[in-house]
Amino acid sequence: MHYHALLKYQNVPSPEAVAGLWKAKAGDAKVEIYDPGGGAAWYIAKMFPYEDMRYDMGGLEHFARSQKSDLPLVQ
Repeated sequence: MHYHALLKYQNVPSPEAVAGLWKAKAGDAKVEIYDPGGGAAWYIAKMFPYEDMRYDMGGLEHFARSQKSDLPLVQ
């Protein structure tokens, strides 16, 4: 299986802590700190039209928007 996620925590855990939790439950993990200019949000959003895609849109207001974007924030 292959997953991508943007997670928002009130008290942000280290990437190593998140990777350790995932590895204990499901196997290998690569966890990186969110970079607003890195394209992660767009990469995940491009999958929304697919029927088998499951997602939770809560917390979008916590992510910085790219200066390149003139699109409205999805609510």
